[in-house]
Amino acid sequence: MTWVLLTFFFNLGQGGINIDFNMAVVEEHITDATGAANMMVAYSILGLITGLFFGVFMKFAKTYGGIIAASLFLIGNLLVATTNGIFIYYIAMMFAGAGFGLFMPYMFTAVSQHTTSANSAYATSATTAAASLGNFIAPYVYSILANYFGNISSKFAFNFASTFCLILLLGLIYVKISDHKTANQIKGSIN
Repeated sequence: MTWVLLTFFFNLGQGGINIDFNMAVVEEHITDATGAANMMVAYSILGLITGLFFGVFMKFAKTYGGIIAASLFLIGNLLVATTNGIFIYYIAMMFAGAGFGLFMPYMFTAVSQHTTSANSAYATSATTAAASLGNFIAPYVYSILANYFGNISSKFAFNFASTFCLILLLGLIYVKISDHKTANQIKGSIN
């Protein structure tokens, strides 16, 4: 259930990029629609490259892979929420793209590691359903929050995206601490 919730919040966090990034770039007069599309290309390319090197990344990151990936995604969203400038927005999309490219395979790997082989297909299906649900309701959640806070600008939506990414990051840290405690308990009971 934890991974279902974490995946849900990841996809809600991704809503800022999927729904509001291009409009934020144009509304803030950073560049035109073509420039915004080019920034999204940077996001996609970094996501592709990091996804291809996921195995190498996990050898380096070990059990902190999800935390690093979520941190990169959070940094990208925070940069858009708090700064302006074409160069910074390109950097933001590179961070977010790298975080996306690393988190997606990490999520499926972690789900498989945190369940039995008998329940692996069910857990993967539930996680995928949570991702789809997060993507589906993100526009509605963002709209409700924007109206509640009285700020419907696309840039302001990145405050919500950053909050959802922070929830994801805190959840991953919680899972890491829980896994560490469980491993220590098992090790202590064997000795």
